[in-house]
Amino acid sequence: MVLNTPAKLNLLLKIKGKSGSFHNLHSLVCFVDIFDEIDILPTESNEITVESKLGLGKDDLVYRAADTLQKFYGYNGGAKIRVKKSIPAGAGLGGASSDAAASIKALNKLWELNLPKHDLVKVALICGSDLPLFFEDSTLILMGGRGERIKPLNLFSMLYFVIVYPGIQVSTKSAYNWYDRLTTGKTATIKHLPAVIDFDALSRIIQNDLQLPVAFMVEPVQKAIEALSAAAGGSPVFMTGSGSSVVGMFENKKKMEECFKNLKMEAGWNCFTTHSIKLSEKFC
Repeated sequence: MVLNTPAKLNLLLKIKGKSGSFHNLHSLVCFVDIFDEIDILPTESNEITVESKLGLGKDDLVYRAADTLQKFYGYNGGAKIRVKKSIPAGAGLGGASSDAAASIKALNKLWELNLPKHDLVKVALICGSDLPLFFEDSTLILMGGRGERIKPLNLFSMLYFVIVYPGIQVSTKSAYNWYDRLTTGKTATIKHLPAVIDFDALSRIIQNDLQLPVAFMVEPVQKAIEALSAAAGGSPVFMTGSGSSVVGMFENKKKMEECFKNLKMEAGWNCFTTHSIKLSEKFC
């Protein structure tokens, strides 16, 4: 089974304190037309193998997801999983979470477990806070808590993005540690969002509580913010997730292309132009 697994963007990321070692989040997420590719083959042995250029072995989130599903339900077979990466790692684009969620969905079919969605989401949440997002059939997701509170929303129209990956990975753990050290922890909550959201409404609420501490600690992120802001013509510019990618959001393709044309890139940076998608359009 071959799957395309999409990247995500955090249009809003608010931190609402901590529960033990976990940060409670209030986040608004959309999915975009940038994909990894996963090829999954079931095996008769109970061994799970993951082939990826990241070379993480059993530390790969895809392996952990498959292993957790296998052990949670006592399945005796295994799988060979090949991951072809196009989404940069450590970029705040959710590539690892998307790949892992797709693996859980696919193995539920290939192993003929026939588990309902809520059981798969339980497995996903064990592996990571972002994984439950990828089980929703929507253009926009409001997420709360550790990722266990999910509310599907919809975009009024397609959004367009210029994404700058400044050639450096930022670990999620480091980003949250910097937030704890460098901020007061005070944050506001978006109390109400309509079921269908347009560009203007999104532009007013875009914010990422991790952006200031990460940009302060990681100079290439700050440089990418400055470069993209200079090219974006007043359209919103923000860091996604825990970084390092920086995003410009546009209401039409023409403005996106103008930004891309005017953007002054530095050596080692990668740039993507893309648009919002509904998860079910291209995803397992």
